Order: sequence, then C-alpha cells, then structure tokens
Amino acid sequence: MIFLVFTYGSTWMLIIAIWMWPDESTRQKLNQYFIGKYNESTENIPFIIADYQRTSEFDKNGLIGMGLATVVSIVSLLIDAFLAAKIYLALKNLNLSNNVKKMHRNLLITLIAQTIIPTILTFIPCLLIWFVPLLNGLNNFDISYYLNSICVPMLCAYPIIDPLIITFALVDYREVICQKFRKFQPRATPIFPTMFRTTLV
Repeated sequence: MIFLVFTYGSTWMLIIAIWMWPDESTRQKLNQYFIGKYNESTENIPFIIADYQRTSEFDKNGLIGMGLATVVSIVSLLIDAFLAAKIYLALKNLNLSNNVKKMHRNLLITLIAQTIIPTILTFIPCLLIWFVPLLNGLNNFDISYYLNSICVPMLCAYPIIDPLIITFALVDYREVICQKFRKFQPRATPIFPTMFRTTLV
C-alpha cells in the first residue's frame, strides 16, 4: 500500500513537472491579468496549468498532461475498488466475532465513502474544468459560466464535507453527536397539569 501511494504521488509530480508546469511565455501571458485582478505577479506564484491553446493551434503538452493525469487518477480509483472488494471478501470468510466484524465493516464503509465523495466533489469537477473548455465557443455557447457556477462550488464544498464522512460513518462518533443534539431538544410538556393526573392501579 505504501508503494502504491508513493507511486501515485511520484507519477503526479512527474506529470506536473514535465507537462503542466508553466514556462516563461505562459507566465507572461497571465501576468497582466494577475496583476490587475490580484495585484500579484505570476513570477511569485507557483501554479500548474494545462495551457492547450497558447496559439491558434492546440499545445500538445497541455493535452498530454491532462490525459496522463486523468488516466492515473482513474487507475487509482480502480485499484481502490479492487482492494475494497478484497477486504470485503476477506472479512466475509474470516472467523471473527460479530463485534470485530461490525467494527471492520464500519471502517470499510467509511473508506468507501471517503473514496466516492471526493470522486464526486473533486475528481469529476476537475475533469469538467479540464476538458469541457475544449468545446468552448462551439455554436457561440460559453461554458465558463456553468463551470464557475457548478464545479467550483463543488470543489469548495469538499473540505467541509470530508470530516463529516468519518463523523457520521462511524457508529460511535455518530452516537456521540446524536446525544449532543438530543440535549438541545425541548422536552415535551404534558397536556394536563400534574394536579389533574390520576394513578391507575
């Protein structure tokens, strides 16, 4: 597992360094916009960019970088799914107590949720932000508004939702939170005063 994580990170670093790191012409092209918008020069900002339209022709480096990064991310998701299936089958066949199986099952569900939710909130929006602009301008249709209105809020929502995954996926954490909220619930008051109650024997 450590080897897979190291390989994934190293591959991303190589892709960024070779194909997606901005060169001098890219920084100069964006410099005026950054100074006017953020009062900061691009020379002082580290960033990655898939600049696939530097001139009238597409720049192959940007497309290669986006394509390789997408393939690496999809492969990592497939590996996660494969390992999750193996863990599930192993838990099913092991002779463990019900409590231990329940604990491992909850942890597995948490890991699955921590894979699915980032995929929806970060990976898919990144794919749209990367590749949809290739279609920008077709039939005079400006897609940038929809990318900014949908994809960017999804990316911003992930840091808020991520800690909630563990909090509500694990039973013990969820019960503690529910108990805290129960304290704030107003107690139901009896319809009739106590003096009118009678005890049935």
